Amino acid sequence: MKVFIAFAGPRLKGNTAQLMNAFIDGMKSQKPDAEYIDGKVYQKKINYCRGCEMCKTTTGVCVQHDEMFDMYDEIFDSDVLIMAAPTYWFNISGQLKVFLDRLYGMKAGGMRNKALVYITTFGDVDEYASGAHNAVNSIKEISEYLSVPYCAVYASTGMGGVSKAALEKAYKQGAELAKSIKK
Repeated sequence: MKVFIAFAGPRLKGNTAQLMNAFIDGMKSQKPDAEYIDGKVYQKKINYCRGCEMCKTTTGVCVQHDEMFDMYDEIFDSDVLIMAAPTYWFNISGQLKVFLDRLYGMKAGGMRNKALVYITTFGDVDEYASGAHNAVNSIKEISEYLSVPYCAVYASTGMGGVSKAALEKAYKQGAELAKSIKK
């Protein structure tokens, strides 16, 4: 099993990173020999999708040769794509949205046969008031369109950080997903 981790949060030890790491630890408990690739999206210079459609009409892949282009093969070959970022202003953070948009330029079939995982935290006690519900549903709709498995992991930080219960739940969700993948 190969897992690509697209962490797009600004804080490497922040709430979203803690929740993501608990999920990954759960996966590793079931699949310790799997390959886990840290895409380091938070450090990458990724250009916006220009909507030129060259990837679909002419070249078969995105024509922009930036740091996203360098990740396409690893993402394409992965069985699981974990995307993690905090919820900002009622939806997916800008850093993760640019990454998502650029997945469009991957060679045909690149998102098929892959489980999608979205991990987010939000600074409110209510997922609707924070907008986390919008972010979670955005990725859910992508997974439904692609007919691929989807797992959402999210937690409130409105009361002072990610709770122990949320971290334990994320760990269990990671273990369950890893068990369900037959590689």
